[in-house]
Amino acid sequence: MAVTAERGAMLALEGSCRTAVGAYAVIENDRLSLTAEILSPDGSARWRHSGEIDAPDTETAHDLGVRIGEAVHAEAGDQELPA
Repeated sequence: MAVTAERGAMLALEGSCRTAVGAYAVIENDRLSLTAEILSPDGSARWRHSGEIDAPDTETAHDLGVRIGEAVHAEAGDQELPA
């Protein structure tokens, strides 16, 4: 479930080798917590959002990841690293 949430966030963040993005999920006591972030290319700015759900399944874990990733992406915009 944690990996599914992280992959959902990376999908929404359009994560690649050319973007400074990250997603980290953990499950404790049947509660899935996810944090996702984007860094500016020079590292001077960071946009981060977190969220949690109880009793995750594959669909709700993925949906959490996409929701959190979309929130970060909407706030930060495109932060592609220079070539």
